[in-house]
Amino acid sequence: MPLFGKSIESIRSFWLPETGLGYHYQDASSLVECIRANSIYQMMTWILCAVLCFGLMYYRKKLSIFLFLAALFVIPVLGELIVSIRRPIFIDRTLIWITIPMFILLAAGVAQFRHRFFMMLVLGLLATNYLFSNGDYYRFFQKEDWSNPAGYVARYVEKDDLILFNSNMVRIPFEYYFEYWVDLYDIQVQKSGIPLDLFESGILEPKMTEEDIPGLISLLHGHDRVWLVYSHNDYTDPDGLIPQTLAAQMKLLRSRDFYGVQVQLYGTP
Repeated sequence: MPLFGKSIESIRSFWLPETGLGYHYQDASSLVECIRANSIYQMMTWILCAVLCFGLMYYRKKLSIFLFLAALFVIPVLGELIVSIRRPIFIDRTLIWITIPMFILLAAGVAQFRHRFFMMLVLGLLATNYLFSNGDYYRFFQKEDWSNPAGYVARYVEKDDLILFNSNMVRIPFEYYFEYWVDLYDIQVQKSGIPLDLFESGILEPKMTEEDIPGLISLLHGHDRVWLVYSHNDYTDPDGLIPQTLAAQMKLLRSRDFYGVQVQLYGTP
């Protein structure tokens, strides 16, 4: 029953925005993972499609295996697309595992080439494609920065400060890095999610509303300094109610932007 309840809650409110067919196509095509240079990307896409077609031909006389691979690949994609009509859940990271049947088809397609030269050529092209595309991911993909914000807060934090998180999903990576400084310097602070705390509510990303403002103000009582770790606010605080409320009650002392997260320090005048 707890799992069923959490599932219903996820259906009612989820962070993925409403998207169109273009977004779904982009997510699905990212699973192919071709080199991103335009001309090479188009060429590799055609090569991959051709090899996949040869793979399908390889299994044309093995109907049970063909249907099994097709089901592994098609059902998850169609399932997420159908559910997304009601609540968007289609995203490429949930479909990474379906590349397994795709690679089986690619291997079968390569095996269709009878001439060793063409087989080695296609294998070389596919290997080069995935080698460079994976290299591009590790070289150019920029992850959210949580180590530096945690160190920044640890450097300037004082005893009995309050640290607020606009999203409980934000609190998890921040605390991972912040705990090192807590143990090292015996930092004593109070932490809480806004509008609902993770450990009290169990909700990862509750939305901030005007009805939650009095609760936020009550949290400030007894604290001369309040930190706000602010990220993913497009979903959790689209109207910017949290920083607006803090600015109305206290003075902004520090503000620093990191990749994917902003840290603000408020204090009493």
